[in-house]
Amino acid sequence: NCVAPRALQVERFLPLSPMRLLVDARGKDLATLVPHERLNNLIEKVKKHTALAIIKQVHTEVEAKMIRAATQAESQLQEILAEAELRMRAGLGAELDRLEALRKVNRSIREEELEHLRYRIDECAVHIQHANLQLQALRLIITT
Repeated sequence: NCVAPRALQVERFLPLSPMRLLVDARGKDLATLVPHERLNNLIEKVKKHTALAIIKQVHTEVEAKMIRAATQAESQLQEILAEAELRMRAGLGAELDRLEALRKVNRSIREEELEHLRYRIDECAVHIQHANLQLQALRLIITT
């Protein structure tokens, strides 16, 4: 989740996309090994009162696993943010280089345009680095 002014177009470099973690009892992320569709095919729903009883019983364990999963997600987020900043600096940096080269042969390119692009690069970097995760769903899977 990245909150930035629309004019910066940060979504070009950091599109809003879900991050999926599938954490087993030992805290290992199995998301790459078990695709979402396959998991959906294997799951059987339980009755609501049964589900509530199970949740009540494993509540503290689930919270501990969520803390571990949040740490894993945060490390993945840092990689995503670093890649997004590299993409942004490459894209906008190329545009800045192009304008600077054009300014050498065409004086109608104003210094304000170059300064605005430099400012935009700096602002995009700040907003990308302040992006955060937002938990949108939790699915508890009990194996028997």
